[in-house]
Amino acid sequence: MILKNTALFVTTLVLCTGPAHATKTVTSPYVTEGRATTEWRGGYEINEDDENIFKTRNQFAYGFTDFYEMKLSVDTRDDDQGTFSDFDIENKFQLLPKGEYFVDLGLRLDYTRALNGRVDELGGKILLGKQLGEFTHLLNLEAGTEVGEESSDEWAYGLAYGLSYPVVDDISLGAEWYSYFGDFEENFEDQAHMVGPVVYGVAFDKLKYQAGVLAGITDTAPDATLKATIGYSFNF
Repeated sequence: MILKNTALFVTTLVLCTGPAHATKTVTSPYVTEGRATTEWRGGYEINEDDENIFKTRNQFAYGFTDFYEMKLSVDTRDDDQGTFSDFDIENKFQLLPKGEYFVDLGLRLDYTRALNGRVDELGGKILLGKQLGEFTHLLNLEAGTEVGEESSDEWAYGLAYGLSYPVVDDISLGAEWYSYFGDFEENFEDQAHMVGPVVYGVAFDKLKYQAGVLAGITDTAPDATLKATIGYSFNF
């Protein structure tokens, strides 16, 4: 009954909010009280028409309790139309204790303030995690909409999935899949789907990194996306 009521609560909240897309990442549902994390993310989208896009994110996160984490970040996007910036506030909630139910469950609610006169966005994600033997599975289900003046009333939907397996101490190999469905009215080729290998690692106990290459498998997706993340965690 607890799991059923929690899932209903999460679904209702996500359907009332939506996502903003910056650098590609799959978010875990877990929160650690007292842990602070600074992180840099970079992504480079390569297209055959030479309209390449470079994205970065600089962020700071802190776990205020064992179930609530706030994250502040600044995103930049550099393409042939110029450089644009966003300010993001993310609120993550771990809704179930890790490992006590069939799946670990979390929720993320985001607000994106566009700093270059573009439209603001509200975002929401259902965060799912599951450990099966040595394999770690993460799944994000997201929905989104624009807010403010000149905003569209359309909704956009997507998902992100990550699978990883430890190969040596502090290094795991895996793969990630990203799908952006729009409002589900487009056919498959007009949606953005991409997949590729990713390596995850930890150095000096607290320095986390990852790097990967995603290949676009539909016409709308970038031909290739290079992604990298470096983060440092410490306790207050």
